[in-house]
Amino acid sequence: MVIVMVLFFLLLSLSAVLSGLTYYFTGWWSQLWTLFVPFLLLVGYWFALFALFLVYCYLASLFVDLNKPVKEPKSWGYWVIKNILWIVLLFANVKVKIEGKEKIPAKTRYLFVSNHLSSFDHLCYFTHRKERVISLGKKEIESFFVAGKWMHKAGFIAIDRNDPIQGLKCILQCIDYIVKDEASIALAPEGTRSKDGLLHEFHAGSFKIALKSHCPIVVCRISNTENIHHNAPWKRTVVTYKILSVLAPQDYEGLKSEDLAEKVHGLIEHDLAENPEKILSR
Repeated sequence: MVIVMVLFFLLLSLSAVLSGLTYYFTGWWSQLWTLFVPFLLLVGYWFALFALFLVYCYLASLFVDLNKPVKEPKSWGYWVIKNILWIVLLFANVKVKIEGKEKIPAKTRYLFVSNHLSSFDHLCYFTHRKERVISLGKKEIESFFVAGKWMHKAGFIAIDRNDPIQGLKCILQCIDYIVKDEASIALAPEGTRSKDGLLHEFHAGSFKIALKSHCPIVVCRISNTENIHHNAPWKRTVVTYKILSVLAPQDYEGLKSEDLAEKVHGLIEHDLAENPEKILSR
């Protein structure tokens, strides 16, 4: 958590310095009624500096070519998108809980597999993890204003479901990330968001990532990300990541991708049957 709070506290520190200097050199400190002014200055400077940082992000995004494939994750791009999203979640009043996080491999790259409820599914997860986690998502993520290009720069992989050849290249790139120890991969094998909270059929092809890279598979049930849009910012949204199991390579040795998909599907489906997802009416 400390890692992704760097931008927030860096801006806070600069704001404190600027508000202190402004308060002193304007002579307001000599008047008792102005004791609340530093706080107002602090908040104002913070938002002004954050706005300037967003302007920088926008200008820098103009030079990102989405047609140029990213061969490896870029640390600066990853740091920027991770910190900005952490601040967005903070102001959206989102709290993230990861149950069973002690099961997650600490020194090994892994494949993170979950159900799919919202575009926030993997964004909330990777902003709260110290290790680098890159998500494999649909092509539409690149169309997000500014953020889409920064995610591309950071190494996030956008798959075109209508282009089998491009899809294969994305799978190979995911394998490459894990094998070269560059990042763990997060994906939702359903391929599309569940609107009813139920778990739908998995695309078995995505499990070739684990079969080819021989990495652990972190099986997770995600809850409540679909309600962020409905609640933010006035109502707190508690997003829960429940780590159901971590499959070591020997646990799925000899299985085909279809069999492995069915095995993982069963783990998540069992938990959903015991604790159904509660989707707010819209």
